[in-house]
Amino acid sequence: MTPTQPSRQALTRHVLESDPVVSYLLHAPSVRSEEPRMVVSVHGVSRNVDVHARLLSAYAEMHGAVLVVPYFSAAAFADYAKLGRLGKGKRADLALHHVVTDAAARTGVSADRIHLFGFSSGAQFAHRYAMAYPQRVAFVVVANAGRFTMPDPARRFPRGIRSTPKLPGLRFDPEAFLRVPMRVFVGQPEDHGTEMPRRASRPDREATRALRAERARQWVAAMNEAGRELGLDLQIDCEELPDRVRSFRSSVLRAGLAERAFETMFGAPRLATASPGSSAALADRDPAPEPGRRRSRSNADRTGHSKGAATSPGSP
Repeated sequence: MTPTQPSRQALTRHVLESDPVVSYLLHAPSVRSEEPRMVVSVHGVSRNVDVHARLLSAYAEMHGAVLVVPYFSAAAFADYAKLGRLGKGKRADLALHHVVTDAAARTGVSADRIHLFGFSSGAQFAHRYAMAYPQRVAFVVVANAGRFTMPDPARRFPRGIRSTPKLPGLRFDPEAFLRVPMRVFVGQPEDHGTEMPRRASRPDREATRALRAERARQWVAAMNEAGRELGLDLQIDCEELPDRVRSFRSSVLRAGLAERAFETMFGAPRLATASPGSSAALADRDPAPEPGRRRSRSNADRTGHSKGAATSPGSP
């Protein structure tokens, strides 16, 4: 089931009191699913948290899930795709721990095991976070990742799972992370028929897309092979979208990425009990624009944000 338009339910922006550098957008559904569902969507290098939140909130609403979209700024989290190694900014993995704890306190939905979605560099973060903290992840969806951490104990992280002093205290347990259900999405190969390339760089873009898809398939194969060696029955597979992957927006609107991701995680939409922490309870607050950007009036109108609404407590 596909929404006819992005959700107009309220999105709220929150800044962590414990660390004002860390913020996130939140959507709480008007009707909550019977079992607790918290979906965390991690942006790519464009850091378009507003686009993630607007496009995915409609699907979160249909599935009765709380949606959390953390913002990893370039200044503070330059290395977020690799969890945030020493000397390269703040630890993105630890920041996410605090974000979901804060979201759980605001909505009443457990964050013990999140459903994690990542696109591009966010997909790199998502699969690495799931491998590092399998006990915290119920399902992970990886879309358009450029690089992967292989389940190879001989290679140091981020190439493999051998521990690194740049992430103190982090250890990888294959027998645990291989049990986490994972779905990897790749786009269709370029097919321009008799059309002439519009830009000279087009062959390079096509090669990059093909390389990403090949790396994804190799990673899925390596994960499944590692599982077989341990005698595990894995739920890790790769799915090809019905269109090319150009951007997060086009992947959702043209290739059906969000619909496939949510139905992979939850099955067909079904709603149950009313949510005391729903968007209706939060609707008097309007998220601040994405840090470092201005929100145009047309964007505000499309998302149903009232012009004079206040930001969440702790927002700048």
